[in-house]
Amino acid sequence: MANEWIKLSSGEDAIRLFCFPFSGGTAQVYRPLARLLPNGICVFAYELPGRGRRFNDPAFENISDMVSDAMKALMPLLSNPNFAFFGYSLGGLLAYEAAHELSRKGVNLPRHIFVAASRAPHLSRREDETSYYDLPDEKFISKLKEMGGTPQEVLENQEILELMLPVIRKDFKAYETYKNTNDKPLNCPITAFGGEFDRLVLPSDVQEWSKHTAKLFLKHMYEGDHFFIQTYAEKMAGAITRALAMQRPW
Repeated sequence: MANEWIKLSSGEDAIRLFCFPFSGGTAQVYRPLARLLPNGICVFAYELPGRGRRFNDPAFENISDMVSDAMKALMPLLSNPNFAFFGYSLGGLLAYEAAHELSRKGVNLPRHIFVAASRAPHLSRREDETSYYDLPDEKFISKLKEMGGTPQEVLENQEILELMLPVIRKDFKAYETYKNTNDKPLNCPITAFGGEFDRLVLPSDVQEWSKHTAKLFLKHMYEGDHFFIQTYAEKMAGAITRALAMQRPW
């Protein structure tokens, strides 16, 4: 297996869940979720360049390059046709675009796509929104602290922060400058997760994912902000398990 996709689960491999990370996140952010899922769901997480095991690889600053990179290593892992995608924030768009790439290739689509804390692809940025990726360092770091997803060991270590800040900026640029060019809904179910108090992705933004599937759409909202997964990982794991169980055999 190429190092772009890291296997986080052991044991039975009945269905594979391919996870795409949020801005600044490594593949390891999904290890807690992997532990909460049942033995039959095997978790693989995508390692974006510029971090983790790919620290020395140059980071991308647009969605298309990220998806192209992910797909090269993903295709050999689809020998098991029972698979699903999960993406958090930036990862939601990566999962969505990866599914469309599979559709264009005429190969099996995911049995289910799970997106969390991610605005529906067709939605434009609101007029009152500020782009984060081009903020001065001090304001950008302040936003990262406010959002809560960046590990404290990164925010509190000046040397690590200086190394990672350009990478995180590129992730934010990819997310904030993304334009959806797909004109058809996906022929697979979508489940969207959202935070009731998320100021970046509003509940209405989560509901709009319903327009991107020709199949079943499910939505789960939690009493949290943008990184509600930190509090509700167990409930999310339960929702993922139930959604996949609806689509047996696997």
